[in-house]
Amino acid sequence: MRETALIDLRTRKTLERIREAFRELAGREDYKKITVSALCAEAKIGRKTFYVYYESLDALLEETLEEMVKAYIARINHYTVPENIAEITREFYLFSLEQGKFYDNLVLGDHGSAIGARLLMRFVRDTWEKSSWCRALREDDREIILCFIYNTGAGLYRQWVMSGKKLSLKEMIDRATILLARGIEGFKLR
Repeated sequence: MRETALIDLRTRKTLERIREAFRELAGREDYKKITVSALCAEAKIGRKTFYVYYESLDALLEETLEEMVKAYIARINHYTVPENIAEITREFYLFSLEQGKFYDNLVLGDHGSAIGARLLMRFVRDTWEKSSWCRALREDDREIILCFIYNTGAGLYRQWVMSGKKLSLKEMIDRATILLARGIEGFKLR
């Protein structure tokens, strides 16, 4: 029994090192430039050890994205859309900032933009598609709303990061909320 506990502890620590090393590397450079060898050097493990847990860097990335989506959705799960768009927008910015350079590189990086688009679209779909208001819309209207929320929300965040976050967090959240809420409000009124 004790041996199993040691193996489990060792496994958890190895996985933590791999994940930390991945976040560290992806915070410094574009995802497509990361190699298994570089990740292993950063995590201080052998390549064979990496492959015991992951079949590829893409598998590690997918796991990481899934964890991020789950964490974000858990954070906003008690809000409803479109009623709580201000709160959801605030939580999106706070969550995004907490993820650090790693997140910004995934969302903004040259090759990471496709990864970031996938991640942000999952945020939008998992948030909005559970809404009874959104589900009640015709399918083509629902797709337009999801496109608007994704493109506007993600675009505003990207622009804020690319401009060096010159606006304060509060100012950016206020502006994003106004733009998103008024756009949705206009759609609701038609």
